[in-house]
Amino acid sequence: MIADTAHLNEFSYNEKLSFTKVLENMIHADCKVEDEEILYFEEFKKRINLNDEYVIEAKNMETQKCIDILKYMSNAKKQIVYESLIELANADNEFHPNEKVLIDNICQLIKYTP
Repeated sequence: MIADTAHLNEFSYNEKLSFTKVLENMIHADCKVEDEEILYFEEFKKRINLNDEYVIEAKNMETQKCIDILKYMSNAKKQIVYESLIELANADNEFHPNEKVLIDNICQLIKYTP
């Protein structure tokens, strides 16, 4: 399950926005949104106290800015993002090839090696 709330609270506001944006992108990576993915995202929103305005702000964030923010996070935070992406990709019990490509690309762009 998603990292414990204490660790998520260590993320800055912009890191949380960026984290939210990549999770949102993962939900749509396989071109279908499953109930399990929605439930996972809703749990994530609860843990970091997200409201709908915050999610809209994350969606509207420029992708390059998001990547730059994630790139300069600590490896411990990057690991939380990575593990959450894997969990979300598997939430519907189907690890779609597009989800793998997205995770691999994000890891490369933010300079994280799992």
